[in-house]
Formats: sequence, structure tokens, C-alpha cells
Amino acid sequence: MNAKRPILSIIIPTLNCAESLVDCLWSIRGQVLPPKDQLEVLVVDGGSDDPTVHDAQIFHDLNVKVLENPYQIAEYGKAIGVRKALGKYLAFIDSDNILPEPLWFWRMVRPLEHDPEIGLSEPFYYVYRKRDGAINRYLAMMGMADPLCYWLGTYDRRCQLSHKWTGCDAGSSSDFKPDEFKCAYYAKIRPKTGPMPTFGANGCLMRRSDVLRVNYDPFFDVDVARQILAGLGKCAAKVDCGIVHLVARDWRMFYRKQRRRVID
Repeated sequence: MNAKRPILSIIIPTLNCAESLVDCLWSIRGQVLPPKDQLEVLVVDGGSDDPTVHDAQIFHDLNVKVLENPYQIAEYGKAIGVRKALGKYLAFIDSDNILPEPLWFWRMVRPLEHDPEIGLSEPFYYVYRKRDGAINRYLAMMGMADPLCYWLGTYDRRCQLSHKWTGCDAGSSSDFKPDEFKCAYYAKIRPKTGPMPTFGANGCLMRRSDVLRVNYDPFFDVDVARQILAGLGKCAAKVDCGIVHLVARDWRMFYRKQRRRVID
């Protein structure tokens, strides 16, 4: 494996998120695999006026590269990251995500490494942590960043109300089964035609070669995932692990995020 070329490019769009970004990068630093010389972290900043850029540059061992996003919108930031990425695999990690275990990347990459039919992999659930605020704990149990998604059926993580990971028809899938080394458990999903389950956000990994074959600019998670799964005929892997999603520390912040998402 060529150490000069990263196997994994981590793309993180940011805008005034210094507080959560530091926790995110700490969790990336704690990963056992891949080795630090085989990954790169692309922090694509939309013009932050808080310490976001300064804090990102402190993590020298992660090969952090700060890129400018003149459009500010996260979907354009992800597209900028894709164009600059050098890794075989792309990991789309939001600045408010935390990787909960040191083998997280290893578990997420394995389905892509060992099954050419799989076009993306993502965690099965959001991690519930007692120390997180009420909003984050509630949404972790709901398996979504907006309660409206439950009624629309467009959530993408395990929901404790429905006991499912999506309200859409997920198509053919298997139970969680170990790979040949009995270390990484995942369900292989081949979506049917029609409404497709939501894929692509909060800790999704894809092959760079697949992303470059579709229209990824701007990088709307659902659209890119649909092109890879339906357009390229790929499957998705729901990996039996979780990710922390710190949506908002209070209702005011939650409102601001939702409003910005609508405007974007």
C-alpha cells in the first residue's frame, strides 16, 4: 500500500463549528485503522469567523488540509472536498459527528473492500449518550435529525418507535452477518424501484471512483446515493455500529439549524 497516497479521505464541511469540530477530530485521531499516514482530513470551511480553522490546523498528525468554500453551503463544500480528495475511499463526516469506537473506520471500510457490489456503507444507528443534552438524546432514539422525518418515513437510522431503520421499502436485505473474518457485521441492501430509503449523511463512506462517475456537484447526500445505488446498480451496507450526532445543544440552536437547512 502506497503510504504517499491516502487510502481514506475524510471530508468535513464546516462553518462556525469550532466547539463540535474539535470533538470530531479527537475521535478521528483515536482511530486505530487506517494508520495516520494513510488518511487525509479535508476541512472545507465556508468562511468561519470563530476558531474553527485555527482548531482544525492543530491536528497535524491527521494530515488536515483546510479548503475554502466560497458558497458557504455544506453541499458545495462536500463537492469541493471530493475534487481535492486523493483517497480510494471517501468518508463524509459532519462536524457534529463523533466516532464512538477506535475501529469505526475499519468496520465501515470492510464492506466496500470485500464486496464490489456495495457502493456505500453507513452506520445503523445513532449512539445514545446519557451525558448529551435532551434534544440529542431524543433524536438519537428517534434515529433522525428532524421528527418530521418519522411521519414522512424518510429517516435513515434505527428508530425506537418503529423498530426499523427506515420507513421506506428497503428492498431485499439480509440480517446482519459477519464477513469472512467474522469481525465486521453488516446488512446488504438492494433498494427496489420507487421511493428509496435515505442514504448518504452522517458518516457515510463511498468509493471515490464511484462518486466521480455521477453528478456530485453540489453534493446532495440523497441524490448522490440514489445515483450510485440506482444508476450504477450498487447495493448499500448498513453496518452494525453507530455514530454520535450532536444536532443541537438547545432548542434555539435546533431552530437555527433547521432554518438554515431550509434556506440552503
